[in-house]
Amino acid sequence: MKTTILIQSRIPQQSMPAFALVFAPFIVVKRAVNFLKSALEDLIWAELIHGKTPDNNLFQAVAFVAFCVFCLLAYFADDFLIPLILIQSVLCQCERWLTRYIYYNGKGAIATLEKTANSYQWQLTYPTGKSDSEALLQAVRRRFKIHEVERIEIRRSQVYIGLSGQPIAVVWQIDLQLVDMSFLPISTESNLGTAIAKVRSLAQELQVPFTFAKSEPLLANQPRSHLSSSLICRPQAKGWQIITGWKIEDNWKLLGKIFDRAGFLLFAIILGGFAAKFGDFLVRLFVAWREEGMILLDMSPFFEVMNGLSKFEWWGLLVALGIMVWEGARLSLVKQLICDSYVLRLQIAGKQVACISKEVEGIVFFPQPTPLLAIWDKNNQTIEITDLPHLDDYREIGFQVSQYLISDKK
Repeated sequence: MKTTILIQSRIPQQSMPAFALVFAPFIVVKRAVNFLKSALEDLIWAELIHGKTPDNNLFQAVAFVAFCVFCLLAYFADDFLIPLILIQSVLCQCERWLTRYIYYNGKGAIATLEKTANSYQWQLTYPTGKSDSEALLQAVRRRFKIHEVERIEIRRSQVYIGLSGQPIAVVWQIDLQLVDMSFLPISTESNLGTAIAKVRSLAQELQVPFTFAKSEPLLANQPRSHLSSSLICRPQAKGWQIITGWKIEDNWKLLGKIFDRAGFLLFAIILGGFAAKFGDFLVRLFVAWREEGMILLDMSPFFEVMNGLSKFEWWGLLVALGIMVWEGARLSLVKQLICDSYVLRLQIAGKQVACISKEVEGIVFFPQPTPLLAIWDKNNQTIEITDLPHLDDYREIGFQVSQYLISDKK
C-alpha cells in the first residue's frame, strides 16, 4: 500500500538534563531568595496599601527564625557574600542557556503524519526508535479518516525545564484535534511564521480550519469596550503609522516590570547587605546575653548603607543597576507600526525589526503567557509586538490595523 508522508517534525523532549543537578545548590538558593522577594512584596502591598496583617502567627514565627539563620550565615560569609551572589547569578543564567540549547538541539520525539489510500496515520517515535511492548506501539500510533479531523490548533506556551522554575523558551505547539477531542502533537516550532506555513499546507490537505488556542482574533467590525490613550495614529502621504510608548503616568508600572525582570540581583545584594548587618546585631546580642552585660542597641549600621562598601559590593551594585537600566531602556523604546503603499513594517527606536506585505491574512492577540500581538501575511511573514504598557494597547493596535487595511482596499 502506497503511503505519502505529509509532515515529519521533531518534538523536543521536556526532560531535565543530567547537568542540572550540578547547578542545583545555586538554583535552590536563588529560588529561596526569589520566594522571599515575592513574599516581602506581597506583605508590603497587603499591609501598607490594604491595611491587612497576617493571621498565621506560627508561620510568622517560623519565617522570622529562618530569616535569623539566614542573617547569621550572611554575617559569617560577609567577605565573600557579593562575589557569591554574582557567581550564583551567572551560574543560574548559564544553566538556563544550556538547558535551552539542549531542548532545541538534543534528542526529541519524531511526529509523522502519513496519507494512505483511504485514511491517515499519525505516529510518534521516541528517541530510541524502539518500544518495549506492542501496547506502547499502539499508544503512539493513530489511524483515522479525514472526516474525523475537527481542526488544527496552534498553541503558544512556555517551556519549563530544570530547577530554576523559570521558562527557558516560548514555543508554538501544533496539534491535530479529532472529533473525539483527542489531540495529536504534530510539531513544535520556535518561530510563528514556520508554524503557520506548516499548518497552512496541512489544513488544505485535511480540509479543516486552523485556530489559535487562548487567543483573541482582532477585527475592525468587533465592538471595543476600552480605548487606549497610549497610541498615536497618524495618516501619511502614502499610508499611516501607529506610535506607542510608555507615558509619564506609566512610570510605576514600568518600574515594576523592570524590577520583576531584572531586579533579582539588586534585591539579593541589598538583602545580603542588610542580612549581614542584622546577623552582626544578633551575634552582639547573643554575646551580651551570655556575658550578662548591657545590650547596646545601635541601629546606625542599618541606615549607613553606602558607607564602607568594598570594591566587590560596588561592582555588584553597578552590575545590578546596569542590568536594570538596560532592561528599562529596552522596555521603554518607542515602537512604530508603519504602512506604506506596499508593506507593513515594525520599527523600534527607528530601526526596522520586521516587515510583511499589505496582504495581511490574520491579526491575533495572545494575553497569556505573556502579552503578544501577532500579524501575518499570505507569505507566512509575521510581525510580533510585545512589551506594551497596557493590554488594551494590543487590542487597539489590532483594531486600528484592521480598520486601516479595510479602508485601503476601498
